[in-house]
Amino acid sequence: MTPRLARLALVLALAVGAAGGACLSAWDVGGPWACSGQACPEGYTCDDGVCCKPGGTPTCPTLPAPNGSCATGEAQVWFEDRDGDGEGNARVSAVLCNAPLKGGWVLKGTDCDDADLSINSAATEACNGRDDNCDGVIDEGLANLRLFFLDSDGDGFGEDGTQLQACAAPPGRVDRGGDCAPFDPSKFPGAIELCNGLDDDCDTVPDTAETAFGDTGAAWPCLTGRPGICADGAFQCVAQGGAVRRQCVATRMPVREECNKVDDDCDGVVDQQPLCGGPVALASVPGTTPTYWAKRLTSTATLNTACQKGTAGVAEPATATTWTGQGAGFHVWAVEVPANAAWDLSAPNAALHLTFTAQTAPLGITGGAWGNRASGGAANPVVYLCGETDGDVIRYVAAAANDLSDNEMSFSSVLPLNGLSGDWITGRGSGFDTHRVRRVEVMLWTQGTDFTVTFAPSTGFSK
Repeated sequence: MTPRLARLALVLALAVGAAGGACLSAWDVGGPWACSGQACPEGYTCDDGVCCKPGGTPTCPTLPAPNGSCATGEAQVWFEDRDGDGEGNARVSAVLCNAPLKGGWVLKGTDCDDADLSINSAATEACNGRDDNCDGVIDEGLANLRLFFLDSDGDGFGEDGTQLQACAAPPGRVDRGGDCAPFDPSKFPGAIELCNGLDDDCDTVPDTAETAFGDTGAAWPCLTGRPGICADGAFQCVAQGGAVRRQCVATRMPVREECNKVDDDCDGVVDQQPLCGGPVALASVPGTTPTYWAKRLTSTATLNTACQKGTAGVAEPATATTWTGQGAGFHVWAVEVPANAAWDLSAPNAALHLTFTAQTAPLGITGGAWGNRASGGAANPVVYLCGETDGDVIRYVAAAANDLSDNEMSFSSVLPLNGLSGDWITGRGSGFDTHRVRRVEVMLWTQGTDFTVTFAPSTGFSK
């Protein structure tokens, strides 16, 4: 019925009522005054399915008059009973004259779960973590009660201080507490700690004191931008200015450069001279200021077992290229790098190029100035590689029987330092780690003449 027709019908009904002296009652729900929502003529309201006027005519089925009165007596508070168990929801109520025909409404508002027919004030409490009898207590009077915590974020851990007793988990509750962030599901006891300045695993320890993180370490590699072995890194949690940041930190620090085709000291240069492989010229050692010295030995006790720097002797003139020996016996010339430096001579093909010439005073000595090993003379020359101490030594001896024999004035040979050679044999020594060679000693033996040795520019190391 359209509003216009409804108004017309109302006028006719009022006219008939006035003429006959009778009162107009509300129409039946299924009659012509049936309504849905607010589809009623102006000044009327839809109550329980019919159009009516509270306190007027037609009389409303449930709504009181504006003054609160009802045709059937006092208005009462009615409660919605959706599950039909005879008890209504205390949170859904209305003051009405009668129970509405549509929907379930009752005068008893004691149902604590109006969506479950089995829960009401007359029910028996069961072990289910719910208040079955609506007395405000869960699982009362039952055995095996435990504490359950409110888990607001669904991470399986509840907030301390929210616990209650039950014999089964109530909805939204768990039997584990300790959640330090009850509204953040990513933070709970045992969670993976992240480098974010927060306590993700609820152990009360901030990032600055943690040792392992889920977003740092070897599982999160990175590149530092530095050369050599310092290029590879891993993310670490680093404290900065009161906060923490995830930074790419090198997993290896610079170390001594070695002859391994790797930039060990992270300076952008691979196997650089002079440290790696030694200097190509002993007379010119770039990057260091070496010391050159010489002496005639006065003791032969350690000739075969140690380097000769610590052996007693008489100092002789020596430079980077020349050496003047004085008198018969054993003479030693040496080049030594400072204490903070060393040569890495560990490469398999490392070698010493030893070339020199000598001038001696003419003497009528059998076998010449240098003597002859076959007739009782000593081996010439002998080379020592020395480490930090005289005991750190590898000793090399020329293999030829007539080395520098008679009055021979020159010598040139390539000495392999880490392999076999037909011209040299390795004498007794400690066989120390040749990654750190600090000194080279060259020893000669004469029968009694003075001499001057001049080292060629080619005397030095090669890889």
